[in-house]
Parts: sequence; structure tokens; C-alpha cells
Amino acid sequence: MVGAQPSALIGIGFGNASNLYASAMAVYENQLYVGTFSWGGCEVWSFDGANWTQTVGAQPSALIGPGFGTACIVVESMRCFGINLCAGTGSPGGGEVWLFDGAAWHPLASADPAALIGTGFGNANNTDVTDMEVYGTSLYAGTYNGFTGCEVWDFNGVAWTQVVGAQPGALIGSGFGNAGNVDASVLRVYDSRLFAGTENWTAGCEVWSFDGANWTQEVGWGAPGTYEAPGFGDPNNAEVSSAAVFNNRLYTGTFNNVTGCAVFALKSSTTWYLAEGATDGGFETWVLVQNPNPHPVDIAVTFQTGSGEVAGPADTIPARSRRSYEVSRWAVTNDVSTKVTSTAGGYIICERAVYWRPSPGAVRYLGTDSIGYDP
Repeated sequence: MVGAQPSALIGIGFGNASNLYASAMAVYENQLYVGTFSWGGCEVWSFDGANWTQTVGAQPSALIGPGFGTACIVVESMRCFGINLCAGTGSPGGGEVWLFDGAAWHPLASADPAALIGTGFGNANNTDVTDMEVYGTSLYAGTYNGFTGCEVWDFNGVAWTQVVGAQPGALIGSGFGNAGNVDASVLRVYDSRLFAGTENWTAGCEVWSFDGANWTQEVGWGAPGTYEAPGFGDPNNAEVSSAAVFNNRLYTGTFNNVTGCAVFALKSSTTWYLAEGATDGGFETWVLVQNPNPHPVDIAVTFQTGSGEVAGPADTIPARSRRSYEVSRWAVTNDVSTKVTSTAGGYIICERAVYWRPSPGAVRYLGTDSIGYDP
């Protein structure tokens, strides 16, 4: 595809030896876009399955010059946002964000006078926009800031708002309140929340989650040696370097140059669905909720029936314990499913047990149990 072999469609470095690495990729409008690192100014190339075309660079096909015309040296991140493609960049003078609408590149955060906000979101110490993610209707951008700690910014399509940083409207301080968190290195959506992994060479990486209103620390608050401690219990895990959702779990990979990398999975979910149940005709259904956390968790249960939604129990489950709820106390029907939500306190685990007896007072004749689904 790109390289020195005869089968390659274009030469090494897309024909430019100063393109030292292909630093970011995204699929947009049925084409693959690749951003590069180059001290002479980053480039962006598109591939339609047959040919490579330069959209950022010095070639005649380019829509804007190398480094987006503002001396950006690396495309750190790419993310589709609505009908557009966004690119986050890095340079010693500050990171930038550019939007591509299929015809032209437009500055969103840049030294370009047309941008909504300046380079580094107005702070040149934000040298890189290391990752971006779409959450809800907004594009979120995380930065590298080795001086005061990373920042996270929210773009709603019209304006930028700081959600992690030192500005008065931010929900939490720079570096999530810890200047050692120099980079919001990974942003991913999981379980209806935005997760941010950090880079911290002092104590070990951290993980935070955002529900649209507040940030909650997932990794970094625990006692030394636990998975909730900084670095997942190992301070040599200095950075959350990658993340992906697989089999309804969020997996995170770390950078560790002392003992080697590691991969961790989030233990559970805050929302569970149980698709089947009955409480009439001899059937008996129980919803079982476990709290594996070292602190209490508040839950809310809702039942979906053939005639509509029915509010179930709202309860506080003590630390490391389980509660069982007989569904017939709230809904008597042959057609019921269940939603269980942790409203405060952390993750939960849910399952459903169904029994049947041939007549009232008879022993249970049949029974089944199944784990819930956590999206």
C-alpha cells in the first residue's frame, strides 16, 4: 500500500521521507484517512481503495499546506463527528483541531484567525490533542499538558467548553485535580459514559468517567496494590495507551517500560437489562442484584410490562452484598422484563431467576437462571 515494495501504490513516507510515522487513521465517507508526523509539517492522505490522494500537504491535490498551514507537526487523533471528519494535532506551539467537510479543512481550535478558539484552546502548554471521542451530541478532545495537567474540552458544534481544566466553568481542575496527569491519552464511550485514561509518570495512570454532568474516578482512588489504585495497582503502568469495548466490557491497555504492558477490564456495569420474566400462571421471578464494591450502592429497578412501565424498588445495597427482589410485589403478569440501574456508588451485577410450580403451594417443579445484559 505505502512503502518500497513493487506492489506499493506510493513510496515510503507517502513519497516524503520526512513523514516518520503514520500517527492516526479514520474512515470517512468510504475512504481511509491517514495522518502523519513530520517535522516539516504533518500531512493527511486519503485512500479510496485504489489510489492515495493528499489533502493536507504540499502537493497540488492538497486542500491546505503542510501542518495545516500553522506548523502542526503531527496528527495525533482523528474522529468522525456528525457528517464531518475532525483531526487533532500537536506541535510545540500548541495542539489544534481541524474539521473536514469533504471539500475543505476548517479550523476549530487553531492559530488560524478563523478558528473558534486559539492554539491549545488558548493555552500553548496544551501541546497535543491526543484523543477525541463523540459522546452524546458533542465532540470531546483531550490534551497533553506537561505543566499544569491535561485538559478536556467539549465542542457542541458551535462553541468549545472546558470540562476539565482551570477555567471557572470546568467541572474538575486540570489533570482531573492532579497535575501529574499530564495527558488525557484515551477517550472512549462505554456504558452510557465517557471514559478518560491518563498518563501519569509520578504515581501511575488513572481512569475517570463522565456521565454528562460529573466526573467520577474509576482508577486512582484505591489502596496500594488494588486495581483501583493508581496504575491499576502498579505505578509503573504510567499511561492508559489504548482502550476498546469487547463482549460488553471496556478493556484498557497500559504503557509500562519497567515490567511490561498490561490489559485490564472494567469489572461490571451500572445498567443491566433482563429481557424475560413472568409472575403469573405459576411462575415466580426474582431479580438478584450484587454490589461488589467496598461501599454502598443505590439502585433503581424498573419493570417493562405489556401494559407499560412499572416502577420497582429503589434501594441501597450494602458493600459486598446481594439483594433479591420478587417481581410479583410490583407486577403480576406473564410478560415482564427488567432494567436495573446503579444511581450512585458504582458498578453492580444482575441476574434473574425464574421458577414454576404446577399449583399454589406445590414445590417448585422447574427453574432457570440467567445473567443480565449490560450494554
